[in-house]
Order: sequence, then structure tokens, then C-alpha cells
Amino acid sequence: MAADFGAGIAASTTDPNVAYFNPAAMKDFKGQVGGFSTVFRSTSARFKGNVQVSSIAGSNFSTNSQGGRLTATPTFTYVAPISKRWVFGLSVVSPLNSHMHFSKAQATRYVVTENQLSTVDIDPVLSFQILPKLSVGAGLDFIHGYFIYENVNTDTSITNDSDNTNKLAGWAQGWNTGVFWQATSTTKLGASYHSRAMLHMTGTSKFLGNGTLASNRTRTKMRINIPAMTVISAQQVLNKQWLLLATAAFTQWKQLNHTYLRNTATPTGKTNTYLTQKLKNTWKFILGTHYRLNTKILLMGALGYTPASVSRGRRTIT
Repeated sequence: MAADFGAGIAASTTDPNVAYFNPAAMKDFKGQVGGFSTVFRSTSARFKGNVQVSSIAGSNFSTNSQGGRLTATPTFTYVAPISKRWVFGLSVVSPLNSHMHFSKAQATRYVVTENQLSTVDIDPVLSFQILPKLSVGAGLDFIHGYFIYENVNTDTSITNDSDNTNKLAGWAQGWNTGVFWQATSTTKLGASYHSRAMLHMTGTSKFLGNGTLASNRTRTKMRINIPAMTVISAQQVLNKQWLLLATAAFTQWKQLNHTYLRNTATPTGKTNTYLTQKLKNTWKFILGTHYRLNTKILLMGALGYTPASVSRGRRTIT
């Protein structure tokens, strides 16, 4: 799941979150502004079918497994003008955050019991006002990633079930840029781009042997992409009471399709574990509105459409 944003975010000149989603739009901040928020998500996935274990001849375990996990995604943003034309911004956000857990009591344990990818992006940016109605912005993304993948392995009998745990961490660096145009006194347009960033992660793979299976420990590594994202937004003032906002965002999920763990521990040494995603690129659309009821009350609402990044027929539990 990518970082959250609302309607018209890349064209906003009042929301400090714009420091991440379009640094060019920071131009109208007259003083220091900061913000903090947290989004809670409850993920849910059900696998119904059969699981085959290559080491157990003729195995065909029927299972109906429910997976999920509650996650929290905090965001911090800060904007500070430097001069009449220059504005500095700093964001600490999670561009990618996913967590799935399946019970070890189900046959899905031979595929996955825990799969978590958490990222934190430290994003310093600058905005420069080229013309009174036109500004540009750019910044760097310093992304820290933490990855956990756990499953259960066995040999010819489930009585020898053994846990395999892989924990890795690492850094990636990317860049971002944006442009903002005050087209008219009532129309604002903005667009931004966050580049793809490659996480280079290293860590430890542990195989906790049981029965006839020997324990083992190896150093493991993995490279994984943080996908590129393009955001286009518009804000249109209709009258003193109504404001219309719209955003379209394109995320290149296909850049996540080819990832695998190198040197994962086994009872006899090490191997490579492939994690196939089968994702497709998606567009996200959000349409929102603000209604000024009076000088003290502002009503806000939005509707969004986000298609799944993987088709139903190509979904896997990893």
C-alpha cells in the first residue's frame, strides 16, 4: 500500500502534506507549518484451496486460511519559507507499507506465515517561485526499508515442521520533482513525480531445525523496488462556498514483480527464495469538495477509486 493522499493534494497551497506530494506548491506558505497524522489499516486476505509440499509424497492439503494484520502508518510534514521565492520542506512518510499474517495451524504455513515490508522516507525538498504564478520544486528521497518473511519447512513428515525466519533491512535513494501553476485566480494545477528507488537489503536467515532437520543460519540479501509514482491534481473555486478538487495518480507496481531472497537458510545449506507478485500498474482517482458553511465551519468530502494492482486470477498469498 502506497502513501495516502487526498483530492487535489498536488495543487494545494495550504496543506503541509504537499511537501511530499508536490514541493512546488509550497510557494504560498508565509510561515512555518507542521503536521502529524496516522492512518490505521486492517488488511484481510483469505486463501481457499490446496497446498502441496514437495518433500511429502502425494501431499495435497486442503485449507481455508484467513490472513490479516492491523497496521499504523504515521506521517510528519514541515514547511518553512526561506525567502520570498525559496521554501524548504521536510517529510517523513511511509511510501510502501504492507503486512500479512497467516496462522501456523493452517497448511498455508508451508508458503508463508509472516510477510511484512515497512518503509520510511525522509524527504527534504525545496521550492522555487520562477514567476508569480509558476513554481517548481525538487528533493531527495532517503528510504529505509525493513522486511520480514517467515514460513514453515518440513521433510517427509509434518512432525518435523521447522520455522524459517528472514529479517532484512537497508536503504534506498531516489528523487522527486514537481511543478505548480496558478492558472487563474480560481484555478490551481499541480503535478509531481517520485522516482523508483531500489532498496538494497541485508540481514539474517534462520532455519530452526526440528526432528531430523538440522538448524542453520546464513547471511541473506535482497533488492526490492519502491515503485515510481506520478500525481496530477487540480483545484477549482466555484464560488465563495464551494471548492472542487481532483487528483489522478499513476503507480508503477510492475517494478515490484521480480524480487527474491538470496541465500535463505535450509537444513543442508542455503537457497534462493522467489517471491512472485504479478502486479500491474494502476491509476487512482479522487474527486472531492469543500463547502464553507460559515466563517467557522468547513465541510469536506471525497470519493476515490483505486483498482487492485493484481487481477483476481493471478493473486497469490505471498
